Amino acid sequence: QLISYSLLCKWFRIAVLPLDKLLYAELYHTDDMRKCTVCGTSFASKSNSVKYCPDCRKRITRRQTAERMRKKRTLVTQ
Repeated sequence: QLISYSLLCKWFRIAVLPLDKLLYAELYHTDDMRKCTVCGTSFASKSNSVKYCPDCRKRITRRQTAERMRKKRTLVTQ
């Protein structure tokens, strides 16, 4: 750390930070922190089209699939 003048050691940057995207975004203040439209929590994202955090995404996907299948069943029975 005295050589690099950094508080983060090389091992930490290589081994730990790539696995924890939220910690990486907080330490390096990157712009890939997004807010969930449902619960409002911050989460790390690499895509611009992501709207939900991982927890809400599961619930929303499940609900949208149920609605789509319900609509499909009503169209088939008519």
